Amino acid sequence: MKKLLGIFCAGLLSCLTASAEQSISDGLIYYLPFDGDLKPAFSAGVQDSAKSDKALSYAAGIKKQAAVIEDNTVSFMSGGNFEYTEGTLALWFKPSSLEAGKDSYIIDTENFKISFQKDRVFFMTGRTLEKSGYKWDYGVSIPVKKLKKDKWNHIAISWDAFSGEKKFYIDGFLESSAKTQYIRDDKYSNKPFRIGNEMPGLYDEFMIWKRVLSEAEIMKLAGENPEIKTAPQVIVSKADISIVPVSDPVKSVVEPGGNFSIRFRMKNESRNDISGSLKLTVTDFHGKAVVDAGSLPCVLRAGAERTFESTVKAPALNGPYKVTASSELLKSNVDVSSFAVWPLLKKALREDSFFGNHINSYTDRYLEQGNRLGLGWTRVHDMNGGTWWVKVQPEPGAFVWNDCDEKIERVRTNNMLLLGAFFSTPYWAGKDGPGKPFGKGYPPAINPDPEHFRNYVKETVKHCKGFIKYWETWNEPDVSMFWRGSPAEFANICKVAYETAKAADPSCKVMVGGLTAPSWKWHEEAAKAGSLKYCDILSYHEYFNASDEPEEIYQETATLLEHFRSLSEKYGNGRNVEIWNTEGGITDDSWLNGLEIKDLPPEDKRGVSLWKKATYRMLQLSAIQMQLGIKKHFYYFQNNSALKASFHTAFNMLDINEAPRPKLMARVAMQNLLDDAVISGDFRKKEGRFWAFFFSKPDKSSYALVWCGESGELKLPAELAKSSSVIDIFGNPVVSPSWVATEEPFYIKSSLPVSDLKKIFEKGSYTLIKEAKPFEAKKEESSELKMEVLPDYAAPKENATGVFSIDLKSVCNMGFADEAPGDGKGGWTDEGPYNDLRDMKSGTRKFYGVPFDVINPASNGGKSVITLKSANTLQLPEKVRIDFSPVKVRCLYFLQSAGWGVPGKSGRYEIIYKDGSKEVLQLEIPVNNNNWWFAPAENEISRAVPVKVSNTLTGKPAWRYLRVLEWENPKKEKEISAIEFISDNGPQIAVLLAISGVKF
Repeated sequence: MKKLLGIFCAGLLSCLTASAEQSISDGLIYYLPFDGDLKPAFSAGVQDSAKSDKALSYAAGIKKQAAVIEDNTVSFMSGGNFEYTEGTLALWFKPSSLEAGKDSYIIDTENFKISFQKDRVFFMTGRTLEKSGYKWDYGVSIPVKKLKKDKWNHIAISWDAFSGEKKFYIDGFLESSAKTQYIRDDKYSNKPFRIGNEMPGLYDEFMIWKRVLSEAEIMKLAGENPEIKTAPQVIVSKADISIVPVSDPVKSVVEPGGNFSIRFRMKNESRNDISGSLKLTVTDFHGKAVVDAGSLPCVLRAGAERTFESTVKAPALNGPYKVTASSELLKSNVDVSSFAVWPLLKKALREDSFFGNHINSYTDRYLEQGNRLGLGWTRVHDMNGGTWWVKVQPEPGAFVWNDCDEKIERVRTNNMLLLGAFFSTPYWAGKDGPGKPFGKGYPPAINPDPEHFRNYVKETVKHCKGFIKYWETWNEPDVSMFWRGSPAEFANICKVAYETAKAADPSCKVMVGGLTAPSWKWHEEAAKAGSLKYCDILSYHEYFNASDEPEEIYQETATLLEHFRSLSEKYGNGRNVEIWNTEGGITDDSWLNGLEIKDLPPEDKRGVSLWKKATYRMLQLSAIQMQLGIKKHFYYFQNNSALKASFHTAFNMLDINEAPRPKLMARVAMQNLLDDAVISGDFRKKEGRFWAFFFSKPDKSSYALVWCGESGELKLPAELAKSSSVIDIFGNPVVSPSWVATEEPFYIKSSLPVSDLKKIFEKGSYTLIKEAKPFEAKKEESSELKMEVLPDYAAPKENATGVFSIDLKSVCNMGFADEAPGDGKGGWTDEGPYNDLRDMKSGTRKFYGVPFDVINPASNGGKSVITLKSANTLQLPEKVRIDFSPVKVRCLYFLQSAGWGVPGKSGRYEIIYKDGSKEVLQLEIPVNNNNWWFAPAENEISRAVPVKVSNTLTGKPAWRYLRVLEWENPKKEKEISAIEFISDNGPQIAVLLAISGVKF
């Protein structure tokens, strides 16, 4: 009767409100009709089809077809397709069973689900609040009996984080509502949204709105009015364009006025045929249309896909360009390709060139592109690791030079110089004897046997003597991923490398290789042991973000160089050592507009784009490094990018179509203008945050590179116009320049000697047109801990006499302190004395109301924690079993942590009952555990325990964080007799310190 009444009301409302049909579709952001496939009829955010973890079948549905979900789950990415703050979700559900399983959900995403639990169905939302911590709200629910087995049920929920209201509707009628604080008030979510987990039946007409629908609208959806049901289906995505990489990266660079071939795919994502045309336009760095490239006719049936090809004429000016498609068929204008315009210039190899790069390629493709752009130096690293020990002597005995020779020949053929590297230890050449052979991929960190290493260096330098003159000893030895020995052991390897290389080729130059910027304490220990006595050059690595201001870059670089020079004078025979930056870059994102990137929300929700600012920073960073005395800078890196979320902000110099990004073309132009110049000082004014760097050329002419701070505009001295001209960041002469410095750098080319050019800047008259945005220096991290205060757990308070600890002493395998990294014997995460937890206090420690027995390693044979095997700790156990007297448990509490804590599954606890059954508690970063270096994540459900450590790589005290995780036993009536702690063998290192519990 209730259902019939709902149908009648829906029909009546339809007659009364002529525009109601359209109003229901307003605010719809996701619609999955399940009509024979998993393509959404409409998705406002991530455009991918939904996915099923097993083959999906279909049956008769409410309208056409419905999905049969039994032992599988359907999921889609929620970015842009679901919002936490407010909304409505509706679907039709025909359950084949109403019995709840372990994890029975109609829908489920992070902090949001419709959950079956015994005899009730809960609309659950969760959130972390400052005073109460993380909590699920169970206030809105219905009895399971409200749903009809083997019959269609219309289910709808609505939520509003601002009012706190949650509502649960069945067949159009409001069955439960309540107010709560525990609804997240942030819009963005990009987690998988699952439908039908352990809740078998038919699912149909799944919809999400970004607004709260009225009760009348929900009643109408649950009724039988066909016009209302089909209204959302007329909302369709338009055509989607995807970029196709150029057939050859070198072809992404064309001469001024030449022709560039474009190729892109277009797919009709709608359910209707489309017909129209695509207008193509070439646009420049500033978004200005510079070439009308004509139109392409386009006719596509529903769901069809087609590849388009065309040729556009390149502009006459150097620089990066995009080809933009505009059409009524598209949701917005889309950049279908990009290319660079650069003249074919004769290149002179310059050993003293400041400009180096990392060209990562198994083939000639990117090397040829680099050669076409005039690049003259590349570094042996990553895919170009031809001189690596694991490549030239993978097995004991004879050397294998095929790969090395091939890569050297590629570099030589493309008219470049090569920075060689002594790096990586084969499995058989370790200091502690042979290990197990390892497969392909990045070689693990193995401490080398000095005599084996000596032979490798000797033979490699002899073999490469005719081409490679400069050699780095190792790569980032202060990072445990690359070096597992002590700083003193590294210093000995530097001595071996230097003496051996010089004996094999007296003219070669050997450098201490690739020290990272933060590891000051490690640098000092290595220098004390003699590393800087055995080098001609010190090389280091430092990266910056596009958001870093030039003032920050200057100060951080100057401070770091002073650190290295001080160490060199103190421990390196009093020398002012030459310094190279052999790896560094500037982050940015794609400059191509309109791209749909998997796992990212729509473009307008991704935040501020960085590519333009990164282009400026590339030039500013280069000038600053030159002025501070750095002799070479090898930017990282040049090869293709994948179209995925991790690409959105990256250091890569090429875009997804393998064409140069703007920052690469700015660097290419800078090299062409200044490769033979000598830096001759700088000049700054506080007005407009103005900078000028001066360069002297061999022909006695001079250059200045100038810019203002963000938004600043400063009129330059009028005298400049008498002897100078202006060149833009891509090397083009500027006709009728304004002589106004702005945030975008430009060059001033002068016929005057550099000393005279400087005088004009120093004594000339300036006019401030617009003040720059004030520079705010980053504050030093406070020694005071800033962390949300969370309450104690309830269970230990409610049953204080039932609190107990599980004895881990017999199964601990590591201590808190680690003196030797990578040996599998010491402590913590086996990363050495500057990255351990030796400051941890032992004994009975109470965290969040839970007492833990933190083991004193001095009383337990040096063992205090369990550290599991990972990709970074191969010698450690994959699994540890903890047996104890059977006990009925209400809750267990794990004091735990993780090293190398990238997001993902790090391990699990298998909680074993006396009868042999078990429950699995999966550890996932950052959900319920986290990297011990990281403060609490926003949605983390484990609770952080801060520990202040003194032995850091920087030499400054810092906060590190353990975690407490609560597990509620779903089978409290059964005794637990063991726990197995098991690794997932990823890069994350899972660590367990203690387990406590509360008896049931």
